[in-house]
Amino acid sequence: MKLRRNEPCPVHRSLFCCGREQMRTRKLLNRKIVEQGRKCAICHEDFTYYNDIVPDHRDPKGMGGAWRDDHQDNIQATHWCCNEEKGSSRMDD
Repeated sequence: MKLRRNEPCPVHRSLFCCGREQMRTRKLLNRKIVEQGRKCAICHEDFTYYNDIVPDHRDPKGMGGAWRDDHQDNIQATHWCCNEEKGSSRMDD
């Protein structure tokens, strides 16, 4: 996932870092990054590079979340490696 040319990175607040590419849920993901204090929802470490951030579903489709899969309350920003490790399981709040 990358940012548009004139869009500032939500992690570094800069136009000259990370990548630049469009994503469908980009606006929602950017909002989630800010809401989460620029920290991963799984490991609670700071985000350092925008390309390492992916959207994660709290309730995956395989766990009954299909009807609201892409609803804003079901999305959280995570590091891609944390999301891979979590897989299709639910997070314990």
